[in-house]
This record gives sequence, C-alpha cells and structure tokens, in this order.
Amino acid sequence: MRISIIGPNTPIPPRGWGAVESLIWDYKLSLEKLGHTVQIINIGEPMKILNMIEEFKPDFVHINYDDWVPLYPYIRYPCAITTHFAYIERPELMGPYKERVFDVFTQVKPTVFGLSDGINKVYENDCKIPSDKLYLNPNGVMSENFRVTNTPKFSDRSIFLAKVDYRKRQCFFQSIDSLWYAGNIVDHRFDQSKNYLGEWEKEYLYDNLTDYGNLVLLSDGEAHSLVIMEAFAAGLGVVVSEWATANLDISKEFITVIPEDKVNDLEYIEKAIIENREYSVKNRNEILEYSKQFDWTNVIQNYYMPNIEKVIKNKKTKVAVCFIGTGKYLNFLPKYYENIEKYFLPNATKTFMAFTDGELDGLPDNIIPYYQEHLSWPFITLKRFEIIDKAREEILKNDWFVFIDADGLVVDEISEEEFFDDDKSFFGVHHPCHYLKMPGHQSFPGSFETNSKSRSSVSDEDDTSTYWQGCLWGGKVPDVFKLIDEMKTRIDDDLKDDIIAVWHDESHLNKFFIENKSNVNTLPSSYAYPEDFSSQCNFNPKIVHLSKDNSKYQV
Repeated sequence: MRISIIGPNTPIPPRGWGAVESLIWDYKLSLEKLGHTVQIINIGEPMKILNMIEEFKPDFVHINYDDWVPLYPYIRYPCAITTHFAYIERPELMGPYKERVFDVFTQVKPTVFGLSDGINKVYENDCKIPSDKLYLNPNGVMSENFRVTNTPKFSDRSIFLAKVDYRKRQCFFQSIDSLWYAGNIVDHRFDQSKNYLGEWEKEYLYDNLTDYGNLVLLSDGEAHSLVIMEAFAAGLGVVVSEWATANLDISKEFITVIPEDKVNDLEYIEKAIIENREYSVKNRNEILEYSKQFDWTNVIQNYYMPNIEKVIKNKKTKVAVCFIGTGKYLNFLPKYYENIEKYFLPNATKTFMAFTDGELDGLPDNIIPYYQEHLSWPFITLKRFEIIDKAREEILKNDWFVFIDADGLVVDEISEEEFFDDDKSFFGVHHPCHYLKMPGHQSFPGSFETNSKSRSSVSDEDDTSTYWQGCLWGGKVPDVFKLIDEMKTRIDDDLKDDIIAVWHDESHLNKFFIENKSNVNTLPSSYAYPEDFSSQCNFNPKIVHLSKDNSKYQV
C-alpha cells in the first residue's frame, strides 16, 4: 500500500526533541518494514502539499499535523487526520488553538484517527463528527531500539523525561530528592542545579532509560504520550497525572495515577513514586510483556492497517454537479436537483454549484449558490467555462466534476460504475444527431468548426468519428481544470479576434476532445436523449434533453 503522511514543517526525523516528528518517522520505518511504501510531506506550502500527494498517488493519506485540517476537503484520496494536541480533552485550556484548529474540525468533519477513546468522544460530542468517522488509533513505540537490563543502575532514582515546560510542571516537584530530570528547558522557573541531566539525544535515551527505576509524567494535559510507551519498552513502570492515562490499564501495579486534586501534595506524590518504583524494579518482565501491545508492529497490524482498510472501503466518491440557469432557466432547478439526487450516482456524495441571477431560498445543504448575471446569447453558453471557474475552490474538494445543462433531466438510474472510467480524465456524450447520422451530420464537416482562424477549428485530417454534445461533460478533479482553463484561453483569444465558433463552447469542446481522444470516456447518446425527436431514437433515455415546449416531463 502507498501511504502519504503529512507532518509539520520541521525536520523528520527530528534533530532534537520532537515527539510528533519521531512518531511520523517511526510510522515510516515500521510500515516499510511490513512492505508498504511511505511518503513523508513536511513542508509549509499547502498547494505544494496537495501537488506532492497527487504526484505520489497514494492509497491513503494520514494528516499528522492538525493545523492542516483545512486541506482535508481538497485531498481526493482516502484520508484521516490525527491530533497530537495535549489539551484536546481540556477545552478550557485550548486557548487560540480552539478557533484556529478545533473549530475547523466542526466545519470540515474529517475522518479522525483518534489517539484515544477520550479524544474521539470530544470530536463526537463537541464537533458533531459521526461515530463511524472516528477510529481508535494509538501511538506506538520502536521497542527494538531500547536496551533493557533486569537490574537498573539507578534503582533508587525516578526520571521525569520530557521537555521542561509549563505543561509538564517539573518545577513543582523538584523538592523530591529521588526524582531526576532530562529534557530541553523552556520553563525559566526550573532550577537546573537540582537533579538535572541535560537534554538527551534519542540514541542516548534508547541506551540509558532502562537504568532508572520508573518514569514520572505529571503534566496537565496529554494526548497519547510517547514517553510512557518508551518507559514500558525500557522496563520502567510509570507514575502519571490523570491527564496522561490514555490507553493505559490503570489496574496494573506498575501504573500509578496521581489525581489532579493531589498534584500539589508533594508528600503524597513522593510516596506514590517510591512505591511504584520499588514494585517496578522487581517486576520488569511483567512490564516488558505489557509493553508488547504498544510495539509499532502490533499497533500497525491491530489498529492502523485495519482502520485504513475500513476508510478505503467506506470512502464515497465526491462529485461536483454544475447547474447554470439564468432567467427562466432557473425554473428547471427543482426537478433537476430532485432527479439527480434520486437516480444519478446513488453511492456518491454530490455537491451542486448553482449559477443564477434569480432568488434561491430554502436550499438543501448540498446546493451552493453563485450569482451569475444573465449574458446575452451566445455569451451565456460561450462563457460557461469562465462562469464555472468561479467555483474552482469548491470543485477542487471533489473527485469528479459533472456539467449537465439546466434542461437536462436524469430519468433512469445511473451508477458510478457505468458513468465514470477511472482510466480516463474526461468524459463527454456522443451527440445523438451525429450518432443517428441525421441530415447535416452524415459527412464532414457536419457541425464541426472549420474556420481556420478559430482555435476550435478541425480539418478532415482529424478524427471526426465522434461529435460530442456540450450538454454533458466533465472529468476527474483536478484534471478537468486542464480542460476548463484551455477552453477559457481559446475562447478569449477567439473573441479578441472577433471570432465566435459556429457552435460556441461546444465547438471548442469538440476540438479539445479530438486532441485528447484517448483520454476521453465517450458516453452513449442515451445520456443526451432528445425529447424533441424521440421518435427517431433507437435507444432508451438515461438523461433527457427536454423539449422547450410541452415537455412530457413537465418541469
């Protein structure tokens, strides 16, 4: 499997302290060991991140830096996001993070790989993310990196191994003589002359952690702390705050939890540390056995890969449907929407972009209105690519883009499998008049533009075996913007030369499809069934091009 992991804009692996960066690197090493291919993206430019994902073409994308949650809607591949924010279960301590990141989860409602059940509950209750989009996915540890000894060198010492900062609260516990500290210092209140071991490099940690009796972590917020699992892998028991108990079996005697109302009782804490240390030193084999569940190989096999497989299986195709209806054509929208929802791509998640100059009230949640003034004929159709481009940002959140004329009505079920061809970037519909070889379509040039001054011009040397109707077209996102951008440019250049193609946007569309025919999925004429001469059709309708007068479908 090909997996993209998106991290912060910092070195991975980290040069010093950096738990998230270390976890991402461990993911990569462990997944590659199991035969998967991993891409790490740790840059700060959103568009470059999306482009790197597109180039890699992953089976799954895992965002491990929640500041990037706004990118989630624009990632077309199965995707989930993990937060490592320490205060996710303590909203009163979130500060600016709430508006910058947490509230965006409420808007986007992404699939979440939560580090604990508690974190997932927060997303379910506060962000209203459905439970079927929440997966338990704990962190892991590279157990094989740790030296382990049965008899610790400093059996009478406990170690508080963490960045020395306000959240970890090390400065409050420095009166405990048997408690030692390692970590980079950002809290000026901490007394470096008291039991301070300096900042440990990762290799030093792997080799020396086992020499201590137990680990202490009394922070006021944690997600799923890596250092706790590192302690287990080195054979140490732990004494932790109630905020650091994610995924722990607190019935184990080598796991001691300090209630928050006891965090200022230093006598109580010191006694708990010593009792835990004495038990842990004598029962290392029990701790090491318990630690196996947190080994990365087990975490990936028991949680990560099964979760990914479920996300891939459950992913719905996202489709942007474009409606352009100014003036009286807006009247087509209610039935247009109703029938597409009823018959068209039933397993897809559809979002409608409705361009109109009319009033739209009481819209369903999946219709996004765009104001579009009415343009005189033929500019309302000729300029449609320019009109559609106004919704580029929304369209980019989808897997496919579909344009259907306002007077096109879906009348029969159309599945994803029959409509889309994943091997081709674009699709169009064979014009029924050309397919039926009706008068004017029996020989070249038919309806093709042959004015050599127009950018839509074709010649008898081109493959003109198919003429596509402009009422239905689209393509994969973002590939479809190659079409839209090229059409905009060609039409604008024609207009600068006072040229309007014979069949307007349709002429330009045909030129583009001829040039890219091997990459165009041509749908049969039943997708553009002409109601006005239905008696001449030898096929059944899927999408009807409605009669302007007295349509039997009574739109």
